[in-house]
Amino acid sequence: MRMGWGLIRLGWALAAGVAPGLASAPEGEDVVVLRNGSELRGTVKDLRGRFLKMNVRVGESDRAGKIERAVPLADVERVWFHERLAAMGPGDSDSLEGFWESRRRYLAAPGSEAGEAGLLLARRLLDAKGVRTARRAEAIAREVSRQDPDAKRQQAAQCAMVEALVQQDLLDDAEKALTTAVDSSPALNASGQLRRARSTLAWARVLELEAEFPRWRDDPEVNERHMDWVDVALEGAIHPFLFDPDNIPAAAAGLEDAVCRLAHLGRKEEAAVYAEDLARLYPDSPQAERTVEWRGEPPREDTNDGEGVREERENENESNRKGTQS
Repeated sequence: MRMGWGLIRLGWALAAGVAPGLASAPEGEDVVVLRNGSELRGTVKDLRGRFLKMNVRVGESDRAGKIERAVPLADVERVWFHERLAAMGPGDSDSLEGFWESRRRYLAAPGSEAGEAGLLLARRLLDAKGVRTARRAEAIAREVSRQDPDAKRQQAAQCAMVEALVQQDLLDDAEKALTTAVDSSPALNASGQLRRARSTLAWARVLELEAEFPRWRDDPEVNERHMDWVDVALEGAIHPFLFDPDNIPAAAAGLEDAVCRLAHLGRKEEAAVYAEDLARLYPDSPQAERTVEWRGEPPREDTNDGEGVREERENENESNRKGTQS
């Protein structure tokens, strides 16, 4: 039990972020605060197992040397890593790669930021939309899902695996990964990441069905299956992160997916509505720039045309369903 409590305290400490009396850690140094109030400064080398191992600075001068120490985790109050994930710029992919490689061995330690770094790197790889990058994203996500103790990050990693498998055209494997994500964290089944993963897989199924049944509109059963998947694909693209200030890139990406999917389906008016929403809500996003061709005249502020188009389409879908069932 001592080992478990040591890791839990260490997780709280890492999540807290700062050591008492410190505005930040000294440049280039990690700080370990012990439960007796003393501090060790130097470089954390390992915090797996029952001991935290670090090279500790001895003395205060520029010529101070370092000695290696092993501190029981039960004696550690908190840790401040001098390198923080939040300090990296949004396009600093090389630093993110380095951060992940240096922290991944600490995935099982709560608060190490290894899981967050892995998920962020996997997302950037998925955004590249290539088979090779998808394979790497899958490997990283699998590692996070197996070793990170946080349930939300585990599920987010499993959802990233779904997207990575879809990009590799391994849809049956993606179905299994989605089932695992649902079963592993029932309390998180309405999460944005899970809805996005469902959406990605549903759209892949739409394209697969259209390729297998070129005349899918003429078959009532196939047409109904197509509409079901389209509904999931659009809902999971549009709604999970909309108006969420902490997930603006995901919200913009979802709206872009909606525009492209609606355009593919020939629903051009709706595509234009969502393209305008994208430009209005996230004007500086690359997604807004990529969908400029679908934007017409921006709607007036006092109109509800966008909602009207969406409601009309939903009513049309409902009529089609009833027609196929009768």
